[in-house]
Amino acid sequence: QGVLTFYEGEDKLTYKGEFKDGFFDGYGELSFEDGSIISGQFEKQKLNGTCKSVASNGNEYEGYCVNNAFHGEGIFTFYNDDKYIGDFRNGDMHGSGTYYWDNGNKLVGTFRNQKMSSGNIFLPDGEVYKLHNVNGELSVEFIENIKTKQRKKIRDTKQRREKITNLFLQILSIGVGVAIAKESSSYDYEVHQYRKKEEPRECKFMAPTRVRADGTVGLGRYV
Repeated sequence: QGVLTFYEGEDKLTYKGEFKDGFFDGYGELSFEDGSIISGQFEKQKLNGTCKSVASNGNEYEGYCVNNAFHGEGIFTFYNDDKYIGDFRNGDMHGSGTYYWDNGNKLVGTFRNQKMSSGNIFLPDGEVYKLHNVNGELSVEFIENIKTKQRKKIRDTKQRREKITNLFLQILSIGVGVAIAKESSSYDYEVHQYRKKEEPRECKFMAPTRVRADGTVGLGRYV
């Protein structure tokens, strides 16, 4: 057991916990100057095993880590109260999981490198949509309303398009932060990324198209 304060560049860090042969080894807690805290099982200076991360921006993770990265089963709660429960690989949502939005929408399926790959979206009003991702091109398909038992093809109405647009923005925001419509055009969107300490990045996507003959609604393409 011991306490070590050190610097990485201009950042001041403090480690409290177990040591072995001069390394962080065993259970410990690493505190950063900005208020972020990482705790868990260390092995030769790296997190390996159960771990917990509380970032200064409000993001929290609890689960397993391998070589300092979220890896295995875990729970990630975002600063905006969105939550992901499922598999991680090298710090990203990857594998089977469930993503919960704070408005009650839920997405159950498969994730690949922090993006949704395929799955079903469940809405509080009972509607269920199947999400398709073919080579980065996204579309959704109405499956049924589990409350009313409706399984008819959805109609292309203004209300329906607004609903699909809101789903679209939520899908874009998965794992990156928040998606907002650009003032210059209602057909372009930006995704601002708040992961780690990276600067916000911008990604442009198409807006949802009309309901297609096959019953799907195109959402656009990852670029």
